[in-house]
Amino acid sequence: MIRTKNRVVYGLLLVMILTLVSGQLVCVPATPAAGIRVLIDGKVLAADQSPFIEEGRVLVPFRALFEAIGATVSWDARTRTVTGSKGNRTVGLVIGQKTARINNESVTLDVPAKIVHGRTFVPLRFVSESLGAKVDWDAGNRTVIIVAGTAGGLTVSQKRINVPEYFYGKRGFLELKSNTVRVSSPPRRVVVLWPYTTELLKTLGAEKSVIAVCDNAKEKEWPPYVKRLPTVGKGYQPSVEKILALRPDLVVGYIKPGSAIRTQLEREGIPCLNIWGYHPPLLSKEVQTLGLVFERRAPARELAGYIDKWLNLVQERTKKLSSKQRPKVYWEWGETPWKSVGPGSTGDLYIKWAGGRNIAPEQGTSWPVVSPEWVAAQNPDVVIKCVSAPNSGWEGDKKALEKIRKELINRPALRNSNAVKNGRVYLIDGMVMYGPREVVGLCYLAKWLHPQLFRDIDPEAVHREMLKKFYGEELKGVWVYPPLK
Repeated sequence: MIRTKNRVVYGLLLVMILTLVSGQLVCVPATPAAGIRVLIDGKVLAADQSPFIEEGRVLVPFRALFEAIGATVSWDARTRTVTGSKGNRTVGLVIGQKTARINNESVTLDVPAKIVHGRTFVPLRFVSESLGAKVDWDAGNRTVIIVAGTAGGLTVSQKRINVPEYFYGKRGFLELKSNTVRVSSPPRRVVVLWPYTTELLKTLGAEKSVIAVCDNAKEKEWPPYVKRLPTVGKGYQPSVEKILALRPDLVVGYIKPGSAIRTQLEREGIPCLNIWGYHPPLLSKEVQTLGLVFERRAPARELAGYIDKWLNLVQERTKKLSSKQRPKVYWEWGETPWKSVGPGSTGDLYIKWAGGRNIAPEQGTSWPVVSPEWVAAQNPDVVIKCVSAPNSGWEGDKKALEKIRKELINRPALRNSNAVKNGRVYLIDGMVMYGPREVVGLCYLAKWLHPQLFRDIDPEAVHREMLKKFYGEELKGVWVYPPLK
């Protein structure tokens, strides 16, 4: 038994000696390759063998790396030297040696190039940076991110930054969560999957980076720049194939962590950022997140300050109102009748902030469908219905809006309500009730509910000022109906 063990030990020593003499290091990698990804200008590095970590350095197959970063490559079998060239830079590495050359200057390596299972591996960071690329390590996702500036890819002027994003759980906005994502900044090729996000990018002056939008944004034709852009399908279910074909360096909009679409995109090396752009408690935070990502910090601070000013003003005036002073509100949205809002929805929050009482909070869901009989029994004092273009907005059609309002007024369940008797039935475009211009919608809602308390506020003037200041647009079209007197 002892002799057998000795033979095994002697055999292993002999293999190690022969390996050192030959100069071919065929050791097992210090860290398993599983889970390590390499992204070069947003694309996963394709190689016949996986990268691995040794002594804290990632090593990859040399030919795959050089070709992916746009360098020419050569191999000298006699001197066992790998050489790569890109532009005016040349780097040479000798197998097994810790000395390399960059443009004829000698440099020392932490880990030498080596042959593993018949393939030559080189230190990733050293080679990439020597040829002018930028290298970053995303430890959380075990991913190496390289910006090499290849055709259609990222630019060397970009950097990787961590920014916050927000999303919600099963209880809607009552169960808010946050996450940190790593993105390229500023992004050059952006796909937007949410209408309110296209509007936010316009307010920050970052719309030129948008290369495609979702159908929902295109249909609204607002802001005007979306008219010229291609679409990638619906915001909730876009075409992954169309997005990948565009080679974006960021997908932003309603794209929650863990969703199937997001998982597919991130697997292909495309960063995603969840931005709603319409939930009031988060709006100014999301504005400043986009300011960081797109390097538009100053306009982001200005817009966030403007939004917060009006949101705070309305809440400050209504916070001391008693229950009796708060009119009962029935809120409806969508084309299907009797779709309302409950706790955890933005509409429910607007009603409270504007000084009203939502009649549907006890329905047990954020977006309940209520019965006509139930609404009639509640006898609302005010009826609000959110409508969408082409019935309103830039292409506002007053006749179409009047038709919608008459249908509401003539419903048997509403015909005898206080709201109809007192002429307090209003229509408002969703684009001014949600999104960056929600402060305009909140001002309208507050004035409808408490005309005396907000007699000094002109919502139309607020809308005009905001469009001019942040969009460079003049106010036109129909956004509420009937208009304020």
